[in-house]
Amino acid sequence: MSMDKIENLKELLKVQEKMNRLFKEVTQPLALDTNTSWLPLVDIYETKESLVLKVDLPDIDQNDIKVNIDGEKLTISGQRSLPKGIEAEQFHRQERFYGEFLRHLVLPYNIDQDNVDANYKNGVLTITMPKITPKVARQIMVKVD
Repeated sequence: MSMDKIENLKELLKVQEKMNRLFKEVTQPLALDTNTSWLPLVDIYETKESLVLKVDLPDIDQNDIKVNIDGEKLTISGQRSLPKGIEAEQFHRQERFYGEFLRHLVLPYNIDQDNVDANYKNGVLTITMPKITPKVARQIMVKVD
């Protein structure tokens, strides 16, 4: 086998590995073996300065919401409890989810973890993550001694 074919095969294997990793990241929150009851809906958009997430979490006490960033991984977890004094058997119709939730999201690029802002208002958690300004390549002058 020629060296060009071997290099092409290596590149193809790298692409396959990346696709497998991406598929695992995308499907991980939907795994059936998780102990969570539901996944909150999330919108993610980008501004010039930040990456912004909006998470629908109605009727959840802000003390029951946890946000964690570890490198490129953002985790949002918490719990929505049944209304006080209401038991599951009392519902005529129940379309909203109750119980624990856990949502993992992979961030598309580096963010400034020290300046992340999370606000909860009207049942929507808004997480604003400032982008890290990429370092611009520059030429270094070589001095002659």
